[in-house]
Amino acid sequence: MEYIVPSWEIVKCLCRCIDYPPCINELQEILPSLETKMKSLTAVYEGVMEKVELEEEHQRKRSPAVSDWIKRVESMKKEIADLVLKSKREIQNKCPGTRLPLNCLASSKLEKMVREKMDAVEKMKSEASSFQELTQPQRPVAIKFPLVKTEGLDLLFEEVWKCLEDDRVRLIGIYGIGGVGKTTLLTMVNNEFLKTSLSLKFEVVIWAEVSQHAIEEVQEKILKRLEIPGDTWKHKGKGERAIEILRVLEKKNFLLLLDEIWQWLDLLNVLGIPSVDSEHKSKVIFTTRCERVCRLMGPQKSIRVQCLAWEKALTLFGTTVGEAASSAHISHFAKHIVQECSGLPSALNIIGTHMKAWTELHQWEYQLNILRHCPSEIPGMKNDLFPRLAKSCDMLDNTVKSCFLYCSMFPSDKEIFCDELIQLWMGEGFLDQYDEPRAKGEGIIEQLCFACLLEIGSFKKHVKNAPHDPCHGFVVSL
Repeated sequence: MEYIVPSWEIVKCLCRCIDYPPCINELQEILPSLETKMKSLTAVYEGVMEKVELEEEHQRKRSPAVSDWIKRVESMKKEIADLVLKSKREIQNKCPGTRLPLNCLASSKLEKMVREKMDAVEKMKSEASSFQELTQPQRPVAIKFPLVKTEGLDLLFEEVWKCLEDDRVRLIGIYGIGGVGKTTLLTMVNNEFLKTSLSLKFEVVIWAEVSQHAIEEVQEKILKRLEIPGDTWKHKGKGERAIEILRVLEKKNFLLLLDEIWQWLDLLNVLGIPSVDSEHKSKVIFTTRCERVCRLMGPQKSIRVQCLAWEKALTLFGTTVGEAASSAHISHFAKHIVQECSGLPSALNIIGTHMKAWTELHQWEYQLNILRHCPSEIPGMKNDLFPRLAKSCDMLDNTVKSCFLYCSMFPSDKEIFCDELIQLWMGEGFLDQYDEPRAKGEGIIEQLCFACLLEIGSFKKHVKNAPHDPCHGFVVSL
């Protein structure tokens, strides 16, 4: 009796295989061919990937056809790996004591799938030979912006760039007085992405000036840069626009450059900027005139931009003016003009451009006197530089503004004892409405220092009034 059951199992196997006679040995015979063809396709795939990755290092991107082919091959590799595994198991699954498959129906289905995959693999391999170009020119990661003459920003640029290369730094704050070069530094960073392979780290670089624009205007700049169709956001409010920006940026590695932030800004809930944490490669760089605002934004790295040292200032002015500034009879006055600018790059550029027109000694002497006594008469000062400085005053409340304007009574290079300055403000009645006027005065001094409108002096509890002559000239003009 012990031989009856195996014999009966053989009979059942034979009966099941009557309808599928070819499946008995076909699967075992054709499976190696599938594996061979897949190895051949994999070799072609690796060759394509090597070329594509090399070309991507030169600011090119995969063509849509190649990108689709690569995805299909990668999917095919997984499917065939699973199919081969199932087929080998089925081949081992035989009737006891025979070479017949235990389930002819399953073997037949697998054999059919193997043949279909062999055809698909051959087709994919032939597709690769039809590619005329693997990549195409990539749309610039960043949009180029005009860059004014710069001097003395190289070290700061290198510092910002190291932060971009450091995965631990996600939010970078740049602060300093108006006209000192914060926007220029940000422009240098932006334009660098047009010529460096680091741009591959970010899919898009977005520039948005915040300043005193409405949030909707800032959102519009971001939406347009992301090329989101206008009909999806133009008639929507701030909240819906923020959701649309968030939806797109969550899928990208981006660098956001926000110029001129005046107060703490909720990037996520107001603008729709996803959190830039250690799990993402995206980063945000912002500029502000106020150190306090910079701190409130919580950057991992804060960078202060200060006025140029004497030699750098002289070089920038000479580069802007040209040969006239270096001539023996004019260089004396050129140095005095540079001194009046106190290293403020925007003032050096504006006045340097103006001085190009003058080549005679008496003309330079006259322009120096104008700069010292009535700087608003110099073209560009009243309409360009002073409005920039006015923005710093506009962000102050009336009491703080009155205290700041009072400082114009002192020479621009004089250090003032803080207690004495507060006493003078109290004498003018600026602090009468406060229960603790002295404490309020100390707070105002701190606020003006945070806004880079005053600087800590070289002596204890002293401040430098109007730290830069162009600023002092502007305050006097008010």
